[in-house]
Amino acid sequence: NEVTSNEAPPSNEVPSNEAPSNEVTSNEVPSNEAPSNAQGSDDAPSGEAPSPAKSSKEAPSNEAADRTPARGEGGRFGSLSEGQDAGASPPCWSFASTVPGDLSCSPGRPWALKLVLPGGEERNLSLLEDTLEELLKEAAKASGFRLPIVRVIEDADAPVGLAVEPGVPLCRAARLVHDARLAVEDFEKTFVDTLAGGLLRLQDLAAVAPLLAWEKPELPRLLLGRLRSLLEGSCEAWCKAAGCSAESELSYGRALLRFLYADKPLEKRLEVIKQLLPVEKRDDKTLLKVKRKQFLRTALSGLQKLSAVQLRRQFAVQFEGEVAEDHGGPRRDFFGTFGARLLAELPALW
Repeated sequence: NEVTSNEAPPSNEVPSNEAPSNEVTSNEVPSNEAPSNAQGSDDAPSGEAPSPAKSSKEAPSNEAADRTPARGEGGRFGSLSEGQDAGASPPCWSFASTVPGDLSCSPGRPWALKLVLPGGEERNLSLLEDTLEELLKEAAKASGFRLPIVRVIEDADAPVGLAVEPGVPLCRAARLVHDARLAVEDFEKTFVDTLAGGLLRLQDLAAVAPLLAWEKPELPRLLLGRLRSLLEGSCEAWCKAAGCSAESELSYGRALLRFLYADKPLEKRLEVIKQLLPVEKRDDKTLLKVKRKQFLRTALSGLQKLSAVQLRRQFAVQFEGEVAEDHGGPRRDFFGTFGARLLAELPALW
């Protein structure tokens, strides 16, 4: 696709007096390889496709946006856990993203913010990566705090901690606008006190997560234990004492799970999911009674009467008129028959 000085330019080419954008002129090399001595060739070199020449006015590339943050930074509390890549956007593995909608925020454009230090001094800040980790490191550098926490002054309820999820921009998670003012506070003493008192919220844990040493077992154990209690519905008293809601804590918990385990092997992720499942009690089963002659109708009506808690328990099936204790046989018979007859008999039920 080279254009030589002896050939007429294509019809869609910009005239020579105007600044070209993506055209190839006679003085430019059309690809990244050395120019050929042959002129007037219409074929690209074998095995390589020519690339358009770059304009001299092209915006500079944002190399900082592709940089993987160094590990071990962030003072006594460390930084990202080993094996975690903050620059990558890992695929969804268990939970959907905690931040809905389009996750792009002016790509390539620095995000201008203002940090308000405890003494009232304001510092201008330009975020290149638009990540929570970048913000916290800049806040630590400006304030001198080893564990700073950042809150949006104009929106006290802004969920800054949701930006801990990999691939979620800080501007969208915290609902930030350009030149937003962020208050920087020293969270070290509060972190230690609430952790010792058992009132450390997942909301606050997520807001400082990139600066913590997650390779230590205490923090992952705290996260999984809190999530298990939230899923079982036994955290009402704790949420009231900590000043939060179970729904918001679950949102921050999902973001933290993705922060810690989204790039881990499948076996590790399945192990985490098993730890979050409710503990089964040996005699805590759901009994479903079914008639063989009216199998599908009685099965569906019986399932419809069960609560969500009962549906999560282990099933025991009893067929009417048959004396048998379910140790797995009647249950396998039920699910096999249910799947075989569902498509054939379901239209007749309506």
